[in-house]
Amino acid sequence: MSTARRSESINAFFDGYVGPTTSLKQFVEQYDNALKSKIEKENKADFATFNSSFPMLTNCHFEKQLQEAYTNKNFKLFQDELRGMLYCNLTFVRLEGVTSIFQVTDILKGKDGRVRRQVGFNVHQKELEFDIRCTCRLFEFKGIICRHICKVLIEKNVKEIPSQYILPRWRKDIKCWHTYVKNCYEDIQTN
Repeated sequence: MSTARRSESINAFFDGYVGPTTSLKQFVEQYDNALKSKIEKENKADFATFNSSFPMLTNCHFEKQLQEAYTNKNFKLFQDELRGMLYCNLTFVRLEGVTSIFQVTDILKGKDGRVRRQVGFNVHQKELEFDIRCTCRLFEFKGIICRHICKVLIEKNVKEIPSQYILPRWRKDIKCWHTYVKNCYEDIQTN
């Protein structure tokens, strides 16, 4: 994480809690309030994730699988990729041993709806161990399967995505450990 992003992240965390005239004692109290607020927001988001879900866009089996596995926020990101898949064209390029290589042309549109440019991405899929990679590297950067891989999965009639492509940090059934942290001055027995 860059220094500028880290600074922005910290500023966003303390926004509304501390200011330039905050004393050290007030800072400690406000830090605790900010932490409590963050945990409360995460608990509300967890509750919403377990008790509601976004409707599916397609009849893909793997979309249903990810709807059940992902948190609502990340499932929505995945659905954005599915929407973008509509603007992708798939071409089989060649077979290299057990690896199928596809080219997926992504038609990028501007804000006015006109085509800005077309970008080609290569998707490599190894049949036996089900290893699939895209040159856009969205999965490696964000942990969400990209529209290019989705296009290939639909073409290959894949029913279920292997568990290695559903990262634990995006799963709704995994609880973040930092939400269990208690502050020391709320404990009566601590001196």
